[in-house]
Amino acid sequence: MLNPFPDLLVYSLAAPFVIRLTVGLIFVRFGALGLSAERHRMAAVCERIGLRPGAFFGAICSFLELAAGAMLVVGFYTQIAAIATALFSIILIVHKLSGKQFGSEGVLFDLLLFSASISLLLSGAGFLAFDLPL
Repeated sequence: MLNPFPDLLVYSLAAPFVIRLTVGLIFVRFGALGLSAERHRMAAVCERIGLRPGAFFGAICSFLELAAGAMLVVGFYTQIAAIATALFSIILIVHKLSGKQFGSEGVLFDLLLFSASISLLLSGAGFLAFDLPL
């Protein structure tokens, strides 16, 4: 079947750019919250999954979320940052699904973040990035 809007394919590198910017800003926000207002909650989550001391590992995880998000925003090592955000999303999904049904407590949002991260891993950075396809 023919593409209904073939002229728009010229802008195909804009799609990864939009996804990269969106996922990056979400993870920057997650990381910033984990380092400030939500640090006690992040520490409790780390304690619950067996990472002790929770405050230390919560700060480390929040910093890594912030760093991965910032890397996505600027398009620096996009595929590595996409792997990190995909792993964070999988951890969140597994944590939220433990003993609950699939559509509860934002699991679908985390699944969407996971899908977008995998898309960035496979498609690359898109426009306005430091990454260059070889």
